Amino acid sequence: MGYLTDLTDEQWALIEPIFSPQEGRGRRRTVNLRRVIDALMYQDRTDCQWRLIPLDFPPSGTVRYYFDKWNDDGTMLEIHDCLRRAIRVLQGREPEPSAIVIDSRSVKTAEAGGERGFDGSKQVDGRKRQMVVDTEGNLLTVTVHTADIQDRDGVQRALVETQELSPSVTYAWADQSYRGDLLEWAAQTLGITIEIVTRPAGQVGFQVQPRRWVVEIV
Repeated sequence: MGYLTDLTDEQWALIEPIFSPQEGRGRRRTVNLRRVIDALMYQDRTDCQWRLIPLDFPPSGTVRYYFDKWNDDGTMLEIHDCLRRAIRVLQGREPEPSAIVIDSRSVKTAEAGGERGFDGSKQVDGRKRQMVVDTEGNLLTVTVHTADIQDRDGVQRALVETQELSPSVTYAWADQSYRGDLLEWAAQTLGITIEIVTRPAGQVGFQVQPRRWVVEIV
């Protein structure tokens, strides 16, 4: 039985080399990792509970084990980066970007939702995501902090992780919330020039800004 969310042979061939052929010394893996990925794709698309994953997939406990394991050991990020590079090539780009776009988004959290802070400009009590994408809108890195931290301070970790991931990055676009010491810090510490995209004088209401719009849809 197949599902619409199952990987095609071509899709599996892209990520199969990421997985080690065995669990440990002298121990051969018995579970079909492609079917584990298929189960995760099914669970993500249908939003079903783990225990309701269909029985023709590996046991739900096994699927959850690999989901947690791959999140902890970086395998999920490696899969993401592999697919991002493949998409860039299909878009006629180099596998790694030289320019990025950065932006943030404050999200309200529940009182029991962990650390949070108040973003006065957005009137949001919660956490803030710092997102870095390439110029095609493909996601590179995301970091999360309390919403009361200003963008120019909160984005530093995201930029460091981006440079570690893609050392070829030398240029970035950002909005006015990133003005200040960040520009000098990024240039001197990371070798990244940040251009601030300003709102045109007299603009009223929403309008797509050059270069920044690609991160707005993430």
